Amino acid sequence: MAEVVELGVTGMTCGHCVETVTNALESVDGVDSAEVSVDPGRAEVTHDGSVARAVLVAAVLVTLECVAALRRAKGAANDESAS
Repeated sequence: MAEVVELGVTGMTCGHCVETVTNALESVDGVDSAEVSVDPGRAEVTHDGSVARAVLVAAVLVTLECVAALRRAKGAANDESAS
């Protein structure tokens, strides 16, 4: 039986973040679909009932941390090229 979980997701700023989080959630075994939006910062995940909420939260956290790290690295590269 399908279950729906709603997660609060902060830190997303653009469509790329939405796409990245959606892909991360949908890659979790047992997830059927994920609807993610920047505003109001949420994800609605439909799964087969076998997925623990903690697994979904971990997928989002890891994904957003990777996006944030890439932004920091890109900002550092831009700072260096301005010198």
